[in-house]
Amino acid sequence: MNFNHILGLFLCTLLAGLPVQSQTDLDHIAGLRYGKLPNGLRYFIKDIDEPTAQTTMRLYLNVGAHHQDSSQLELAHFTEHMAFKPTKHIPKSIKDEAQLQRLGMNIRDISGTTSNQYTRYDFNIPTHNTQAFEMGLRWFRDIATNLQLSDRYINQERGSVLQEYLMGNQENWAYFKAQKNLKAKMFPFRSSFDDFLTHIKHFPPQDLKRFYKKWYRPELMNVMIVGNIEAPAEIEKRIKAFFKDLPKPNTSYPVIDIHQAHQSCAPQFKVQQWDNGFKTTKKEDASFFWYIRQPQLVNRLHTKEGFQDYIAFQLISQILSKRYLEMEMESPLFSAHIGAKDTYTYGGNPFSLELSFTAPIAQREHAFGLMVQKILQLKRDGVYQHELEKVKKIYLSEIPIAKQAYWNGELFNYALKNEMLFPYRKEGLLAWIQELSVEELNVYCTEFLSSLPQDIGIIAPKGSKALQYSEEEVRQWIVEAYKQPVEAYQAPKIIEELYTKKEKEHLKKVTYTKVKPTIPGTEEFLLANGLRIIMKAFQPSAGVEANTLTIQGWTTKGASCFPDQDYYSALNAPSLVHYKAIKGFSKRELDRFKENNGILNSSAYIDYYESSVQVKGDLSSAEELVQILSLYFRPVHVEDATVEAWKEETLAARSEEKSLQADFQNAIRHSVGDRAIPPLFNLRSLKGKEALEGISKTNAPKSYQIYNQLFSSPQDWTFLITGNMAIQEIIPLVQTYLSNIPQKETTQTDCSSIHHSPDFSLQGPKKQTVYSATPMENVMYQASYYRGRSNTKNRWKESLSLEVFSELTEIMLKRLRHEKGFSIYNYGTYGHYNLDEQRHQFSFLITCQPDELTPIQKEIGLIINELKKGKIIREYFLRAKEKISVKYASDNLRKHRTMQQLLFEHLRYEQDWKNLNLYQNFINTLTLEDMIGMANTYFKDNNKVEVIMKGEERL
Repeated sequence: MNFNHILGLFLCTLLAGLPVQSQTDLDHIAGLRYGKLPNGLRYFIKDIDEPTAQTTMRLYLNVGAHHQDSSQLELAHFTEHMAFKPTKHIPKSIKDEAQLQRLGMNIRDISGTTSNQYTRYDFNIPTHNTQAFEMGLRWFRDIATNLQLSDRYINQERGSVLQEYLMGNQENWAYFKAQKNLKAKMFPFRSSFDDFLTHIKHFPPQDLKRFYKKWYRPELMNVMIVGNIEAPAEIEKRIKAFFKDLPKPNTSYPVIDIHQAHQSCAPQFKVQQWDNGFKTTKKEDASFFWYIRQPQLVNRLHTKEGFQDYIAFQLISQILSKRYLEMEMESPLFSAHIGAKDTYTYGGNPFSLELSFTAPIAQREHAFGLMVQKILQLKRDGVYQHELEKVKKIYLSEIPIAKQAYWNGELFNYALKNEMLFPYRKEGLLAWIQELSVEELNVYCTEFLSSLPQDIGIIAPKGSKALQYSEEEVRQWIVEAYKQPVEAYQAPKIIEELYTKKEKEHLKKVTYTKVKPTIPGTEEFLLANGLRIIMKAFQPSAGVEANTLTIQGWTTKGASCFPDQDYYSALNAPSLVHYKAIKGFSKRELDRFKENNGILNSSAYIDYYESSVQVKGDLSSAEELVQILSLYFRPVHVEDATVEAWKEETLAARSEEKSLQADFQNAIRHSVGDRAIPPLFNLRSLKGKEALEGISKTNAPKSYQIYNQLFSSPQDWTFLITGNMAIQEIIPLVQTYLSNIPQKETTQTDCSSIHHSPDFSLQGPKKQTVYSATPMENVMYQASYYRGRSNTKNRWKESLSLEVFSELTEIMLKRLRHEKGFSIYNYGTYGHYNLDEQRHQFSFLITCQPDELTPIQKEIGLIINELKKGKIIREYFLRAKEKISVKYASDNLRKHRTMQQLLFEHLRYEQDWKNLNLYQNFINTLTLEDMIGMANTYFKDNNKVEVIMKGEERL
């Protein structure tokens, strides 16, 4: 559960004037049973009065990364990993799929996490399942005293820990390491990451055993059970039986007080080099980190007044961060991150207000001045009403309603932060937040912003002049910035309306024709300009998008309609066209308009086989959603282009987003000739190295020509509108704004000769190795099996069968880690129907250490042979069916995003609509023989394509 959510619950409820209990008196909390064993272990059992499908079991230790010594970097996290290896009483490991299946659980019901301050183990069981409860206690007991820290298991897990860290960080490892190292210099009990990769590969197993022996002790342990508890006395009895004989070590342990250690430190000034270096032909940037300490918050969190201070601190931090983000949008000076945050909530570090920014060192003085100006403005003039209302809304939106989540948070606060427990009533919380005035909040601004930054950190590339800055000169620069005159804060301009009253008067509600709907339960209209509208009004299942309106438009004309040399000009056209303005509004102005009107996103893209526009937002902003959608169809002019600025900013943004995973997926696409970019959340966007290279290959006049051609033919477009809407209220908006999209006389390129990729049943086996320019500690491997195009009406059945088959295969693949001991972390299988290329595909995907690739390939071969010969554990098959069946349950299919996607796929690809009940019904008919047939159909050498990505240099 998000720490900020938990903290928000606790803080705000306390201030709502509700009665609170002392830390030593919990007897008056209804449904709470608690105790402390003679060895020091504490337990909490909380019965809640609302239905829950699961009971949450958690084992917390007041132990984390801050408890490591200099030789134990990340060994707190490594110890957590060892809990998922075989243990004394669970010899197949807690992740044994068959074992979990028998308990009515799956692998997603168990997890672990390690922070700076604590370690948590989760075991979520079906409510009232006694066997699962006993298994959870047995696992917690083994974690407490019976982890099998053999050299063999430790060595097996080294690669998995490395994979976890490398995933998402490998391409930016130098800067990631520099950030870690700077934090180690700035805060107590943090360690350098300089030798992290070597350390994890080679640390002596004895160091891990020493950490476990020292810190895994009962007086630092807390067992928490939350849910519908039928027999709390019996549960308490079982907890005591399992844990009462845990031995308490004879030796004491040092108390780790990060706040006291930080307060006792003199102000810090640290400079950290990152090893990539910089090119002298480009501007030289450095990242600056300022910390204003807040020691007054540390020892008063258990009091009402102390929590009032902390709430004010959080709100002011958020407002300051928003003002910095506004400044970043307005000023080209700041090239990367800029913001303010509370270091305790975000990172578990001692209380400080962190101010961070990246800017060219040649403009250091100007950057310092801008950063300080925002602090002084807030300190002198305080916050404005609209700012306070916005952060109030965000604060309240993060509060979970479910009592189970609430009490899990409360018990965490009490046991690990020594805070009070108290009842929760949301109406009291709302009242307190709503009554919080600007005047009350502004009182705190002077207190929190009264000091200059005490702690200062700099990250700069090798060779940078910033590495030579002295503490004296940097502090003097900050003092000078604080002496500058304070200008009045100017709130950014917010567009009040996209269409003026006069413009609206000129828009006529053009007639439309209601036609027979393609899909039952929808309504379909044809506008006078040829645009097709399909509406689905329904009540989505509960969730974050339950009260949103979604509009998705598309045409089956895209980059394929133009010569190959114009491919990148087509893909980048929306980005270039919208960089400067739409209807005279800048991108920044539109972003503020969207934020102010509850518009979650709006975007347009051009891909190979299609072009699309999408908007999504609050139902109350339906008119604004339709308005902003209509703006994408206004004619644009090449003379409006700011090409060089677009190239520079887009190059910088895409450089930040570079991804080895994206490069790998692009290599796979090219290896089989796929042209369409796979969608992610209904959006298609080129990523990775190819996206960077595509910028220089973009011809601006061509981009504008292509955009105008594709976005000026409403007769080619279809719009799908979904949500819990009243269609009669949306139709007038469609008439007003979408019916007025004019048809332009343009020269259309014939798209009828689009060629899809060849049928791969005749192409394999094929193997390709690609090399990354970025150093890689691991290798990425994908083996895919392609099945030729299927135009039959039963294609949907094969797709469902393939999903079940994929889940079954993934269950078998997991034995590579949990039974065979391979040090893998990111792995899986994927079976689907590629709608763009019109073929089915099944893939194995593995990221592993280079020396493990060959044996892993052999293990995959063994799994394939077992599947083809029918050597399938029936429990695995039943579990695979169950998981996919749940995915297609009625409640899940009615989630807004899922329903939108189903409707889109059937309309966009002209598939027959199926009654949604048929999905589950068909899945239930699948047999083991069907799975054997799938294996023998797909796993053929002439269907196979392998792609490997390595970090070696091309010879």
